[in-house]
Amino acid sequence: IACYNHLSNYYVANKQSSQALQHLIECKDVISDAFGPGHHKLIQPLLSLANIYNETVRDYETARTLYEQILEIVAQQKTATSAYNHVRIECLHGLSRIYLEHNTDYKQCLLLLEKQLALIPNIREDAHNLCQRIDVYHDMIAV
Repeated sequence: IACYNHLSNYYVANKQSSQALQHLIECKDVISDAFGPGHHKLIQPLLSLANIYNETVRDYETARTLYEQILEIVAQQKTATSAYNHVRIECLHGLSRIYLEHNTDYKQCLLLLEKQLALIPNIREDAHNLCQRIDVYHDMIAV
């Protein structure tokens, strides 16, 4: 599984998205066969797939489906961790961009941005969280 992920990261870094997709799909299939279709180990390859479909391949329907699948897997997890929170934020960001730029469903986009904002801790001393919140507010203004 780690080899698939490392290979896909290599191909993404070298702008070879078709090769990256091939390894990520194989990784997803191996994990799904070994652990089941809702296993948390699927999150990372699915997230990478969704981001490639969204940003590079521009297959927004496939990206949307993958982001929603990831959110379902995260919702099934019994423990809430900051890693899962980060995944939720990334999925909501990807979905909001799809609804803003490609589906032009501004109401849905704002709803997703509000959900994303609610997940980002409002800690003024944390520069990363502050930057994330500013990015979401920027997207809200764009809508």
